[in-house]
Amino acid sequence: MVTKYKNIPSGPRPLSELISKNQTNLGKLAIEAKRRENLNNYLLRKLPSSISKGISHCNINPEDTITILTPSTEWASKLRFNHSKILEISKKKEPKVKRIKFRVKET
Repeated sequence: MVTKYKNIPSGPRPLSELISKNQTNLGKLAIEAKRRENLNNYLLRKLPSSISKGISHCNINPEDTITILTPSTEWASKLRFNHSKILEISKKKEPKVKRIKFRVKET
């Protein structure tokens, strides 16, 4: 005799369902990934192209520090020189941001 439990799906759930539910770990991960993507795209749009060309990707951690990955040490230096402008623009999208770090992307 097979016992059926209430509220338990009888088979695997679609991945889209797991991602769309904010309370699942996968859903929370999807929200955080979207937040990072939005911040990256925002910076690329709002910064002058002479600066944004040096941004490979950016990441924001729970302590509200943005880490910007650059393709070279030269770009990291140029971006550090523009630190206050980048921080000012970042705060418009993520008001809690306090610091920015620059890292050279490993190849």
